[in-house]
Amino acid sequence: MRQKLTLVIFIGLVGVASATFPLPRSYAEAYPAQELRAQESPDEAKIRELREQEMTQLRITLGRREGQNRRADLYFRFAEIYLEAYRSAYLLEGRVHDKRLAANVADSQIDHSYSRPNLERGIKASEDILKSGIPFDKLDQVHYFLAYNYGELGDRKKSLAYFEQIKNRFPQSPYAGVALKELGDEAFAARDFRRALELYEQGLLR
Repeated sequence: MRQKLTLVIFIGLVGVASATFPLPRSYAEAYPAQELRAQESPDEAKIRELREQEMTQLRITLGRREGQNRRADLYFRFAEIYLEAYRSAYLLEGRVHDKRLAANVADSQIDHSYSRPNLERGIKASEDILKSGIPFDKLDQVHYFLAYNYGELGDRKKSLAYFEQIKNRFPQSPYAGVALKELGDEAFAARDFRRALELYEQGLLR
C-alpha cells in the first residue's frame, strides 16, 4: 500500500512538472548526437553548456513561489534561450547535411528533428506569459517570438495572426517593421496588391 501511494505521488509530481514545463516530445533522431557535436566548435560547445546551466537555474527558480511579474521575466528568458538554442541547432543540422553530401552519403534534405523542439518550448514559454494576463513591458517581443516560432514550424496562419497583433497593438515596436513586411508579403502572394503596397509603404515610413 505504501509503495502504491509513493508511486501515485511520484506520478502526480511528474504531471505537475510537465504542466509547468513540459518534457520534449519524442522525435526521430535523424542526426545522431555524436554527429551533431562533431560539427560544434569549442566556443559553440561552451555557449551550449552555459545555456544549459542557465536553464537549470531558471527551472529551479521557477519551482519556487514567485510573484507573477517575476514568473513572466523567467518565462521570457526561457523564450529567448530557446530561440538561441534553435538557431544554434539549426546551423549544426545544416553542417551535418553538408558533410554527408560531401562524403557522398544520401541525405536528400536537412532534417530538423533536433532543432524544432526548441521552437515548441519557446511557444509554450511565450504563451504562459500571455495567459498570465499581467502587464509586461516586452509583450511586443513575446508576440514576435510566437510569430517567428510558428512561422519556422510551418504554421503560417498562426504566424501571421501574431504579426497582425504586433501591427495593430504595438505600432511603435521595433518589431512592427518585420510584421508589416511579413503581412505585405502574404498580401502580395495572395495578389492583393493594393494591401501589399499599403503595408510595404507603412514599413518604409518607420
